[in-house]
Amino acid sequence: MLYVLFGCIKSKDAPREYVAHIDDWFDTFFEEEWMTDGWAKRVIKELDKSDLLYPKIIESPFLGTISYEDISGGAKQLIMAKAVSGVVYNGNNFGDNCWPLLLELSRERDVMIDLFYHPIFNWVDDIPVTIINDGSVVRSFKEFRDAHFKADGYRDYDFEEIAWPVKINKTSLMID
Repeated sequence: MLYVLFGCIKSKDAPREYVAHIDDWFDTFFEEEWMTDGWAKRVIKELDKSDLLYPKIIESPFLGTISYEDISGGAKQLIMAKAVSGVVYNGNNFGDNCWPLLLELSRERDVMIDLFYHPIFNWVDDIPVTIINDGSVVRSFKEFRDAHFKADGYRDYDFEEIAWPVKINKTSLMID
């Protein structure tokens, strides 16, 4: 299930379990296993129009051979969201092109995000999304958009004031 909080988490005082800046988090906590399934390959192909050759090597038609650190922020966040559960992702790191894949991912895993901007995307049929602000469940882009407009989506929240619907995993982003 995808859980969306309309508004922004105050990242200054948020715990590590709030993935505010995907480049920093992805590059710091990266594990090669994240890139060894079909999901990473698909995400990189669909979003970045590139080919995952090896866990740390991507072939881009625009940039040539690049490192995993150089893929787009949306690709990084989708890959990390599949690999690391029990954290909250900054939904503003997802471009409009990421949303269909994010909805598909939410069929198999719980993903929690905060979201300020109004994405425009094609809804993947029959995938529910829970709006954390009021607990409602939406099932179409129109319902999603309407819920976003109704919510106090321009408010800043302290991470700890939110009743996150999935238990926060305090050990998922530990540095060895």
